[in-house]
Amino acid sequence: MALKTEEARYINISISDNGSGFPPEMLEALNQAGKFEYTGQHVGILNVKHRFALLYKGKSIFSFSNLKRGSRIEIFIPEEGDSDDRSCGR
Repeated sequence: MALKTEEARYINISISDNGSGFPPEMLEALNQAGKFEYTGQHVGILNVKHRFALLYKGKSIFSFSNLKRGSRIEIFIPEEGDSDDRSCGR
């Protein structure tokens, strides 16, 4: 799926599960823009958000939500030219 705004065109990645979902306070914290605070929980999610912010120069968008059963994470990344610009070299 793709999303188009006046500034850019985004590719959407959607990930969902059938678990217990996010606690309300964690869901609110995950959806807040800004600093990445490591509290000992959801470190993997925060690492991914941080990496995408670096790779896409702050233009990636994450949306976290709960479903009737489970949770969903939607990631929007800008559709850009050459993918070599976003290499994850160590």
